[in-house]
Amino acid sequence: MTRYFFHAFCFSALLVSALWVTAWSPMHADLSQARLQLSRADYARSEGVRPNHLRGKLKNGFVVPHWIGQEDDFWYRRDTAAGHEFIIVEAASGHAHPAF
Repeated sequence: MTRYFFHAFCFSALLVSALWVTAWSPMHADLSQARLQLSRADYARSEGVRPNHLRGKLKNGFVVPHWIGQEDDFWYRRDTAAGHEFIIVEAASGHAHPAF
């Protein structure tokens, strides 16, 4: 289970980092200037990588586990292109499979 959450967290962090670097690296190309002048276009571009804008672009980035009784298994809902599906995860082994 820990491994699964770790992979989901790493993927989310990698995606956010890549988007942040892509948006901000052109603005910091010349750091030798005494003062960096930002334009309205720079601020508009940075607005696109704010967390509230990224949430709609990241699909299935976080899992909300619903534990099954006193077992070490849980289920979660995952969005797909066709709608959604339910996945059951055996926490001890990390094995996941569709619920239906």
